[in-house]
Amino acid sequence: MAQEHSTSRKQKGNWLSQLRPRPGSWASDALLYFLLFFIQDTLLGGIPFAGVQVDLVSPCIVYFCAFRTMGRALCMALLAAYMIETHSATPMGLYFSVYMGLAVILQATRHHLSWQHFTTWVVTLFCTELVIFLFQFILLQSYELELSSFSLSFWGEFICKFFLSILIGTVLLSQWVQTQKG
Repeated sequence: MAQEHSTSRKQKGNWLSQLRPRPGSWASDALLYFLLFFIQDTLLGGIPFAGVQVDLVSPCIVYFCAFRTMGRALCMALLAAYMIETHSATPMGLYFSVYMGLAVILQATRHHLSWQHFTTWVVTLFCTELVIFLFQFILLQSYELELSSFSLSFWGEFICKFFLSILIGTVLLSQWVQTQKG
């Protein structure tokens, strides 16, 4: 009985491998977005130590653009942009523009990259987070007229968010790619 329980536990894998996109299921992909956004906005958004918001949605966009059709990747990017824009103070359409642009660029380059290599995922996540970082910085710069408001703590928070998002995104993507292969 105990051996049977441990065997079924091995077949299921860890919880992170179960939290992944499923091929052919729009509903499970949308549910994954909602779940990751809930974790990003509610659970991780309330961490009291630094107020750093980790980006969990961008790894999904990268994954969908690498392994899904153009239509599905654009629909998922649209859903991600809508979820982020409804919970942020940015003008409507700004995240939509960035996410749709990223989805089109990633879709156009996906056949020219080797997705079997770990480095490809890290560099793609780095570039995606860099685009989002620059977008947010330009947006903040347009609202803040004084450069003095960009203090050392501001830069520390942005850099921490940047690298933490890349690290968590890399862990998520490596788990998703492993489960897709096997």
